[in-house]
Amino acid sequence: MSRQGSAGGTTSDTARRGLARLMLKLPALRAGLQDAASQSRALDELFEAYEIAAVALETFRRGGDRVRTGEYEGLCTGIEDDVTQHILRTNSPKRK
Repeated sequence: MSRQGSAGGTTSDTARRGLARLMLKLPALRAGLQDAASQSRALDELFEAYEIAAVALETFRRGGDRVRTGEYEGLCTGIEDDVTQHILRTNSPKRK
């Protein structure tokens, strides 16, 4: 699953982990996520942000930090919504 980056590098491990998390969280969009990830690096920053936010959320939950848990739940949900909208826009039939 190694994709070439714009500078000859590969997609970061963080982005790949974020993509994997999103595919588990949004199973109805799994195929669209895979297609988007294989065709473009446009969502890599969102995948990375999702992974970082999800790891932080898990840490805050384990630590019992309710305020930050709520903040990061909202952040993760917002990223999920952004990715969902991107996938739905790119997979919808073009209007004439």
